[in-house]
Amino acid sequence: MTDTQDKIKKEISGMDDLDLYDYFVSKAISSENKNIRKEKNRIEGCVSGLWVEAKLINNCVSVSTDSDSLVIKGISLCICDIFNGMSLEQVKETEIDFLNGTDLSGELDERRRTGLAKIKDRVLSLSKI
Repeated sequence: MTDTQDKIKKEISGMDDLDLYDYFVSKAISSENKNIRKEKNRIEGCVSGLWVEAKLINNCVSVSTDSDSLVIKGISLCICDIFNGMSLEQVKETEIDFLNGTDLSGELDERRRTGLAKIKDRVLSLSKI
């Protein structure tokens, strides 16, 4: 599962802001998850509309996302790709850091970063069900 994050890091390594935006927008456009846009799936505190649906299937995480912002949707899809198939313990131990060292990480305002971080919180809340 960290292989997925490593793969994403390799794909975006050395990209400038414009290429990063294109990467995430392309990822977002190729995915359609509007059926999860329900109030119960909405992530509070994110500037953009962000919806996350997380389930446990055979003790493995299955998470999907959608957003009003194509960039946020693309980034959140990467986060979902990283978490999908993991156990809750693996999710807990995984640090999402594929944006570290990119110029884009500094351009995401605090509320967008907070919203993206809440994806992990949503997944970990499955342990309370």
